[in-house]
Amino acid sequence: MNQVLAITELQLPVSSQGVFVATGASLDAYAALSKIIGEASASILIVDPYMDFAAVTEVAELAPNGVMVHLLSDAGTVKPTLKPAAEKWVEQYGAARPLEVRLTEARLLHDRLIITDAQVAWILTQSLKDFAKRSPATIQKADKDLAIMKVKAFDTIWNGAALLV
Repeated sequence: MNQVLAITELQLPVSSQGVFVATGASLDAYAALSKIIGEASASILIVDPYMDFAAVTEVAELAPNGVMVHLLSDAGTVKPTLKPAAEKWVEQYGAARPLEVRLTEARLLHDRLIITDAQVAWILTQSLKDFAKRSPATIQKADKDLAIMKVKAFDTIWNGAALLV
């Protein structure tokens, strides 16, 4: 049943409510993230307190050329592989595929989300590095009112975070 639901949801337009990803369905997770991130035209903010190199090599890479990618993680839980991956990204792509990484103070973040074009917010039930690996996961589109609140709150958090790359 869960597998049928996941397949059906992946076939719906990305503007629908969300996606259920069955345990171990890494291709389904990749496809769902690709649809969401691929719709961005100006910017993407990815928030995950446990971010690692996969945020760059598997998620940021889904952004269209010229779209600014912002990665926000937590200084207390970020994985050490994030910084070198982001530095190599910036070295390779520069302004053609802009990327900036910031860290909040330790233990400030808990949410995991993606915000596209400072308007649409997608809530993730697990960290990107482990998304649907050990248990089912969901990517849920926030309604308009919640998205406005998320955009405002995470803009403030982003502006107060320390630049990593």
